[in-house]
Amino acid sequence: MSKWDGSLATIQTLAGKVSAPEIARRIGTTTPNLHKICHRNKISLPRPEAYEKRTPDIATCLRAGYTVIDRPGGQPQ
Repeated sequence: MSKWDGSLATIQTLAGKVSAPEIARRIGTTTPNLHKICHRNKISLPRPEAYEKRTPDIATCLRAGYTVIDRPGGQPQ
């Protein structure tokens, strides 16, 4: 039994719907501690913004040092 047992339902309800810092603020802890609480209690804390598939534009790739080539069909990769 831990002092966070009363907050587990709140965490589960909000996980994936609001950011981890917002959940931590609502239950009165820090974001790193929230991640520990979730790990110990096997609660998945998805980060939807981190998993969005974004294709960088050509300029971003070139600035990062990548070589950009054309795919068949003329669409740059």
